[in-house]
Amino acid sequence: METFGHKILEEVPDLKEELKSPTKMTGLEKVSPSLLWEYNLDNFDWEEMSRIVIQRVCERGHLSDFYAILKLYGYSRIREIIKDKIKCFYHSNDLLFACYLFDIDVKEAAAYNHVEKRYKILDDL
Repeated sequence: METFGHKILEEVPDLKEELKSPTKMTGLEKVSPSLLWEYNLDNFDWEEMSRIVIQRVCERGHLSDFYAILKLYGYSRIREIIKDKIKCFYHSNDLLFACYLFDIDVKEAAAYNHVEKRYKILDDL
């Protein structure tokens, strides 16, 4: 099984299915503050910053962080944000990982199309 460089798939190989109907949630899950280290979480707008939260969890999150975003945003909204709103991931493996987990064709993701446009611009220079 491809892990996309993320240890989480080694720990929970069926994570893709678990995220569709989570059974291991306690209801107390919260996004790790270390993922959002540069923000003041006392007055953090979780709705306005949903793209950043979801992106950081997909790039660096632990299992409890995935459960926390499921509780905050729901599976279909996370899928929509990854597909249509996140324009850049830290590494291409992070994009592939997010698309794998949330059943998105990578070529339909905004981040994939954004990277393709960037390479075209650079090639034209």
